[in-house]
Amino acid sequence: MNLRIVLLSTVVSVLVCVFALSQAKAVDSGANSGPAAQPATQLEVRLTGTDLYKSLVSEAINEVDRLARERSDKRSQLFLYIGSPVIGLAAFLGFTTLSGIRRRIKADLVQELRDGKTIENLVTVAVGEHITSILNTRDETFSRELAFYRLSNMATRLRAGKGFTNTERDAAVASLSQLQGEKEITGRPEFTDALEKIVDSFAAAGLDFDLDEIADMFDSLIATSPGIVQTFVVHYGMRALGDVEVDPGTMERFRKYAEACKRHNLYEFALPYLMVLNHSEKPEGWKAKVQGFIQDAKLLGTEDQLMLARIFARNIDIEQVATGQPTGPMLRSCEKFTDFMKEFQEELAFLPDIDDDIDDDSDEE
Repeated sequence: MNLRIVLLSTVVSVLVCVFALSQAKAVDSGANSGPAAQPATQLEVRLTGTDLYKSLVSEAINEVDRLARERSDKRSQLFLYIGSPVIGLAAFLGFTTLSGIRRRIKADLVQELRDGKTIENLVTVAVGEHITSILNTRDETFSRELAFYRLSNMATRLRAGKGFTNTERDAAVASLSQLQGEKEITGRPEFTDALEKIVDSFAAAGLDFDLDEIADMFDSLIATSPGIVQTFVVHYGMRALGDVEVDPGTMERFRKYAEACKRHNLYEFALPYLMVLNHSEKPEGWKAKVQGFIQDAKLLGTEDQLMLARIFARNIDIEQVATGQPTGPMLRSCEKFTDFMKEFQEELAFLPDIDDDIDDDSDEE
């Protein structure tokens, strides 16, 4: 009789357990169907563009996958550790304790559904971060374009013969610094044109420090621009001759731009400074170097030789070098040019007569 009671109790417990498991499975099915659709209804984000969609998916997919695996593992462990012995427990502990187990299973599954809100929160955060990123990118693009506009506007004013204030000078240098490395803008021909005009104006104003900054910021770009190379070889050539203490960076830049003149067929602008510099410093073998430069000058075309003669004539006349009050570097540079011309007058006799050329120009005017 007792055996029959025990068997009957066991069968009843088994049936109750099966019912509990089916209820838990139904809750789990609800979890799969409910929250999965929830973000689509609660997260009303109406955005367009494939970039936003791809970014949202790439940021959220890994976290979603991780939560799905954790959810599956949790459910498997739940049924492994609680569901497996439930039949035996029901047999020995009775129906009341089995109801507690059912409530525990249900509570765990409800908590799991609440944890599913993490997915919705993740999507919300991902969308917000991506929108912020897009706005920041657009703001940076606008800022770069504004800096380019300021440079272009300043170059236009300079082409019109207008000068610039110290504030405008500082703003131009700041804009150039902001655009350093922005190849999308610095690769534009309009940028190189604006930079060349600014460099010409700064060189005429004797802004040595600012020109050094520009030379360092756009070293590679300047080497490809014949106009800027021409301006810089003259500027740094005069500084190499006129400064009392020549900065190593000044000498390095001069030699670099003198070499660049060869590549751009502007050698006639570099040769006078190379000749006079070697003559004034008199390094070992300087005479042979000067003779070599003179040989190169003889191989130039007629127009290039005429330009060479004009550069020599200009640099021995302080009134042509200085647009205002002469500076010490200007005076010292003129003195070195004059000394060179006196010593190598015969070797330079092949150059066109610059006085005749000046007279011809005056007649044309």
